[in-house]
Amino acid sequence: MVVNVGLERTGQLSPSQQASVKLRVIGRCFDSSDAHEMSQRVLDAYQNFGYFRATVTDPAIKVTDDTRYPKPVSLTFDVDEGQQFTVADVIWHWKGTSGIGDEQLSPLTAVIAGDFFDTSKVRETIDGLRRLYSSQGYREVAIVPEVKVVSPNKVQVDFSVKNERRSEP
Repeated sequence: MVVNVGLERTGQLSPSQQASVKLRVIGRCFDSSDAHEMSQRVLDAYQNFGYFRATVTDPAIKVTDDTRYPKPVSLTFDVDEGQQFTVADVIWHWKGTSGIGDEQLSPLTAVIAGDFFDTSKVRETIDGLRRLYSSQGYREVAIVPEVKVVSPNKVQVDFSVKNERRSEP
């Protein structure tokens, strides 16, 4: 079980953001085959804070007490957070009948120009749009995000939406 997490080269993260990153891993069952998954959890947390191109190595593992089972471990991740990105623009590309008006789309769009780029908000936007399409009888909808770096610290998020015809009740 993970009992402690260290983050090397934390850079710009505030103490509360660092705590949030660590909580993605602390308390989880762990064996050496889980190292990459734990690195992905840390990377996802950094990307949620706008560090879109952060890199995280698999952790250094230290067993803190050999006499206990499961063995408690301390994990130390080397993180290069890179630049923090903001959203320059959000572009929608529709293929098929959109079926969705701006008044319905706007409250579902969690990715906002000017905000720090947060990958979880991309997923949130996709999930909300899928639910809306489904509620209107569109069972087949594909929503593909594409993130384009448009300057050293800005991204453009393109959502391509393709839907099939409406399902008959």
